[in-house]
Amino acid sequence: MKVAAVPIKSIIGDLNFNLEESIKWLTKLSAQNVDFVLFPEMNLTGYTKNIEIIKDANSRKEDIFNCLQKASSDLNIAFAVGFPEQVDMKYYISQILFDNGKIAGIHRKTHLGPSEMNVFTAGNEIAVSNIGQQFIGMQLCYESHFPIVSSIQAKLKASILTYSFASPKENSATKLDRFEQFLCTRAYDNSCYVMACNLNSTSDKGTLIPGLSIIIDPKGKIISKSLENNISICTIDNEKLNKIRNSKMAWFNKHSRNDLYAKYYTNELM
Repeated sequence: MKVAAVPIKSIIGDLNFNLEESIKWLTKLSAQNVDFVLFPEMNLTGYTKNIEIIKDANSRKEDIFNCLQKASSDLNIAFAVGFPEQVDMKYYISQILFDNGKIAGIHRKTHLGPSEMNVFTAGNEIAVSNIGQQFIGMQLCYESHFPIVSSIQAKLKASILTYSFASPKENSATKLDRFEQFLCTRAYDNSCYVMACNLNSTSDKGTLIPGLSIIIDPKGKIISKSLENNISICTIDNEKLNKIRNSKMAWFNKHSRNDLYAKYYTNELM
């Protein structure tokens, strides 16, 4: 399975531009026989907490999603895009997985950043979705700093952990260096491939969001990384994954003491 992480350029509130850019990348990568593409957090709207933009996006959600479903079918490519969902009167920061002309999975951000809590609702489900032979665990930005989310997804048989960011400030090189520090650990400790990309955009306040991407193998070694508008790309090595999963020692999740951890996750410690 060939995969790519794309730090796509997005303009806040310009849904037509953002959708067109996504389709352009999918078309280009499909021609390179890529099977799965990861886009950053909220790439279809740009990263925003503006309710009017979010409402407008949801008023057009059916047409946008129909277009993306068609692209996944016509181009024979799976991909995950960022979109701020409205469900009844609640708003979620979501990552939507498309495959074979259908929605194959939806992840709603379970851990919100402090500035997001006034607008968005936290999701309450940690799951994985399958694309072909691979199981994908999706996460969004702030979630990446809670190792237990990755651990749970690995226990659910995830072979690829994806982290979609819209992390502002710093420059691309400084941010990528910081991402390497903890994302390599997520890959190694959970025996999973890790894919990550940061939005190439600005925030509502005009703060720079620097584009970058990275892919890491299940041993925590960086396979591909890039700054700005360049992508990261690799082929998933099923033989390497199977060797780790069949090892007595290397697949750490096999030996995790969930019975022990459970007694510490009590209200007294929260």
